[in-house]
Amino acid sequence: HLKSLNIYQIIIFAFFIRLIAWFFYGSPDFPDTNNYLNAGEELFSSGSIEAHHVMPLYPIITYIFGDSNYLILFNILVSSISVILVKNITSLIFSNISISNLSAIFWAIFKRM
Repeated sequence: HLKSLNIYQIIIFAFFIRLIAWFFYGSPDFPDTNNYLNAGEELFSSGSIEAHHVMPLYPIITYIFGDSNYLILFNILVSSISVILVKNITSLIFSNISISNLSAIFWAIFKRM
């Protein structure tokens, strides 16, 4: 039953779905990835970021992990944890645990890394 699922089961499910997708389809190539990698280099070399549309947290993460599989795994982890947000918002709107869990499962399956 949908009511018996807990959020940890859905997060683990989301994580493995994303791992399988990464294994078979590779990492999605987002056009702004290089912007964040460059911003991380810039931040650590000069202490500031010239691009005004880039916030510092993700460039720091990209600087730490680099353009590597560790960055992809970090993205998969954060994306998997995002099911909590979907579940909580749906729960607030519908006040129904089955609908909340179902929406979190849909997010787990259909959300790209």
